Amino acid sequence: MRMRRTAQVAVAIAAGAALGLPGAGEAAVALTKTRARAVAVDVARRTCAVTPWCRSARVERARLCRRQSSRTVYCDVRFVSIDGLSSSGVVAVTRRRDGRLELGMAVPSAPSTVAGGAGG
Repeated sequence: MRMRRTAQVAVAIAAGAALGLPGAGEAAVALTKTRARAVAVDVARRTCAVTPWCRSARVERARLCRRQSSRTVYCDVRFVSIDGLSSSGVVAVTRRRDGRLELGMAVPSAPSTVAGGAGG
């Protein structure tokens, strides 16, 4: 049922200028949880701004984000509706070999029917 409420949104960032992505000199550096969270915060806020029911989006602390590999980090997002309902989402940030970042995002298509607090 949760999957029905979640619209999978895949976003590939081809040009690094929009998020101030690293140049070729940083390509070999592992993606940090702090950097991944910063990108996730920006993307979650932009997504909330264009989602009619969304009032705010809060991304978990960097230390709670999950590392899949040295190049991929997942951060959970809590979207809060204008009615105070909350729904979970996730942002996956991957640093490609050329240094650019790719994003994958699962965004709720509607708020959950269960009210809940948003983590910080």
